[in-house]
Amino acid sequence: MVRFLIPVLFPFLLVATSSMGLVSMAQETTVQIMLCPQGGLQPQAVVDADEGVHMIYLVGKPDQANIMYVYRSRTKQEFSKPLRVNSQDGCATAMGTIRGAQLAIGSNNRPHVAWNGNGKAQPRPSKGSPMLYTRLKDDKSGFEPQRNVITWAPGIDGGGSIAADEKGHVYVAWHANHKAKSEAERKLYVARSQDDGKTFAKEVRANSKQTGACACCGMKAAVDADGKLFMLYRAAKRGKERSIMLVTSKNGKKFKTQELHPWPVKYCVMSSASMVARKKSMLLAWETQGQIYMASMKSGASKIGRPVSAPGQGKGSRKHPAVVTNKKGEVLLIWTEGTGWNRGGTAHWQLHDKSLKVIGVPGGPKKVPTWSFATGFGLPDGSFVLVH
Repeated sequence: MVRFLIPVLFPFLLVATSSMGLVSMAQETTVQIMLCPQGGLQPQAVVDADEGVHMIYLVGKPDQANIMYVYRSRTKQEFSKPLRVNSQDGCATAMGTIRGAQLAIGSNNRPHVAWNGNGKAQPRPSKGSPMLYTRLKDDKSGFEPQRNVITWAPGIDGGGSIAADEKGHVYVAWHANHKAKSEAERKLYVARSQDDGKTFAKEVRANSKQTGACACCGMKAAVDADGKLFMLYRAAKRGKERSIMLVTSKNGKKFKTQELHPWPVKYCVMSSASMVARKKSMLLAWETQGQIYMASMKSGASKIGRPVSAPGQGKGSRKHPAVVTNKKGEVLLIWTEGTGWNRGGTAHWQLHDKSLKVIGVPGGPKKVPTWSFATGFGLPDGSFVLVH
């Protein structure tokens, strides 16, 4: 079992401790700190409609990892016994930090997981590595046998993503070099399910503009409260531009592509992104030039609001954002500093109100292992938990 560790309190918070954990005596928001279960890497957490917490992470060798899943109901303080997600042993990878598993919650609070298969992963497409998918079984006893969703657009490198909604729509997305001669010709693809992941249609191209895609960068997919699909990915235009791009779709068939933030650089930045849906908006977070930015996009809007940057400059490159909300609408922005190829770093965070104004002072540092990052989730009482 896993218990919370090291409560971190914002200024002027009066607290008392008991055998049940942290008890707040005021209205300020707390951020509790938790180590990833089993010494795992790349934790990712999602809170479902019933305020239960679903979390995945990687264990084992960095190039031959397994994906583990745990769950915690809203009335408990401990997570369940870990379940292995992948049906083939050691077919996931933590190396590079951006090719690991991603988690989405669909209808009936069912978890869905997608990940880049490594060199030995099965089943495989006609060329290259598979984009693998599975979901929790109906009886919740374990996960279904993993499936490859690539049918005609192989050539993945950087990390894919997954999104799901309460109506049974599931989207698995990736970028690939199918019929591409360079990064500038890479394209984004999406496979769509309308029966909660039981079956998937053949993938379709999703970026309507020829932007390319940064080969070894990750991407992020999410669905808002209206069922609209959002996808963030890193472009590779003309070999010298790595803008963060947003693709949106109302039905998973027609797509709109727009540039959010330019980054003139000629090399792969190995970046990732984060999104979380609120009642009337989508929150987005990404990296540009070693800094982390966050912005909100209101439902029905065509453009994002003014981006907010993480406080200060930090020590070393800032990467791997995670954006988390609680029931009060507050936002916890999480990021890493100093991480890189085969190098760990530290986790940092900043609390914001629902309008994205800063609350209190920044938090951190907390150690982040090599090939990892931090995540977080909101609790029913309005507090947050950061997992590293």
